[in-house]
Amino acid sequence: MLETARLILEPVTAAHADESWAGLDDERMWTFYPELRPRSLEHLRTIYERRAQGSADESEIWLNFVCRCRDSGELVGEVQATIVPAAQASYVAYGVFTKQQGKGYGREAVRALIDHVAQTYAIRRFWAEIDTKNERSIALIESLRFEQRETHEAVKHGQGVVSNEFVYELTLQ
Repeated sequence: MLETARLILEPVTAAHADESWAGLDDERMWTFYPELRPRSLEHLRTIYERRAQGSADESEIWLNFVCRCRDSGELVGEVQATIVPAAQASYVAYGVFTKQQGKGYGREAVRALIDHVAQTYAIRRFWAEIDTKNERSIALIESLRFEQRETHEAVKHGQGVVSNEFVYELTLQ
């Protein structure tokens, strides 16, 4: 478990699915990555169960957390790290439930995740891949001093959706 001033980041379990479902069953959460949207509550349980088990690929370490507001006790989103020890780097990903967006929870949770990964795994390089049209996510990651490194063009998603993605990088001193 990780803690910030306003959040408790709990390692994800299948049991979190019931509580997360209302926030994740909102099509606005999936504007940029519709293929990642859980199809049902049972599908979300399966996703969470898989995440809780960790990576089957020994070259990666998965960390998956749900983010709980200390004051209300309500879940506000998720953060994830995929650590690649051989590259001495980690991908980060995050999602803040629509009704909780704009309150700084995403920034706070990602910062806590980066600090944890840096301290626990001695990782100094972090990557984030973000749809080029996702202005709010770009602003969040840039506020954490990530810098745009490259663009992946024509990434294909489900149902014929095609997008371009920026690759951002943060290197800690």
